Amino acid sequence: MPSNTVIIVPCYNEAERLDVQSFLDFIGAHDYHFLFVNDGSTDKTVEVLKQLTAPLSTKTSILDLQKNVGKAEAIRQAAISIGEQYEVIGFMDADLAMPLSEITRLHEALISNSEKKGIWGSRVKILGNDIQRTASRHLIGRIFATFASASLKLPIYDTQCGLKLFTKACIPIAFSEPFISKWLFDIEVIFRLKGNLGKENMAKFFMEMPLTKWHEIGGSKIRFHHMLMFPLELFKIHYTYNIK
Repeated sequence: MPSNTVIIVPCYNEAERLDVQSFLDFIGAHDYHFLFVNDGSTDKTVEVLKQLTAPLSTKTSILDLQKNVGKAEAIRQAAISIGEQYEVIGFMDADLAMPLSEITRLHEALISNSEKKGIWGSRVKILGNDIQRTASRHLIGRIFATFASASLKLPIYDTQCGLKLFTKACIPIAFSEPFISKWLFDIEVIFRLKGNLGKENMAKFFMEMPLTKWHEIGGSKIRFHHMLMFPLELFKIHYTYNIK
């Protein structure tokens, strides 16, 4: 029976840190389809992806973008390319900062509640959860999250967590048009859904679920100078969706 769920994994120069065996073990044991997007990598990422997908050709595929377009556009193009094939469409980061088992937790929560249209991971550092990140990134993240939540006018704890799942009805609403921001597209996705469904319905149709484990992985494509651009990016998003 074909999978009704696809997980998009954007990859840019991930040849050295892609955990091929973890992906092989998980994909082989679960009924999900994985769509890996090679975002114009300049290393051997596409070769590694071909090695990864070859043994599981019916449960994996590759979207090979010849030009680097950034995470936001890579995910958007992948989501559009899927069309109506899958009932649930998700995306996650390639670095496996969280274990792949978190996909199953969120997926089960989504399909067990027919009213929900989406569920998003959240890196909540609370007793019993193994959330590890540097103090500086945690502090910057919490400050940014506060402003993002205020702009959205929604009580969202972690807009930038890499794991999100949606039902297929959300895809044309959230991904039809290019994003303003290369890094903060998650916020734009939420703005678009809010604009379509109404603020009063967001809590009815969407929810955050705390991850049980998340460890910051070295080699992130987001550098400190990118973080310095985040306030401007957030302002542009705020102006476009709240004011303009």
